[in-house]
Amino acid sequence: MISTSYCTENNNQLAARGRDANNRCMTTYRVRVGYHNPSALTFRQLDEILEPQRFWRTDSAGGQFRYFMEYEYQSDVRDLCSVCSLAYSQACKVRKCPLILVEVMN
Repeated sequence: MISTSYCTENNNQLAARGRDANNRCMTTYRVRVGYHNPSALTFRQLDEILEPQRFWRTDSAGGQFRYFMEYEYQSDVRDLCSVCSLAYSQACKVRKCPLILVEVMN
């Protein structure tokens, strides 16, 4: 999570770890998208849809990629609900009834 104390670090560290061009503090979210009984094509399509929305896929841990895929999303808006809504609406384009988990990263 990018906390208030993080935002008070010096400018060099902030530039390297999460400030945008307008010097606003960016929040990084971990977004997990899962489906019931998905195929590899489902996740390939999900990657294609989420990439233009600035979602980056992370390495899936422990071989659990079969059921969900994990992404990172950065935003200067600190609104968990809007990130969840964006992820859900995009994931519904691939297949209906996705499971979405959004967490602020530490």
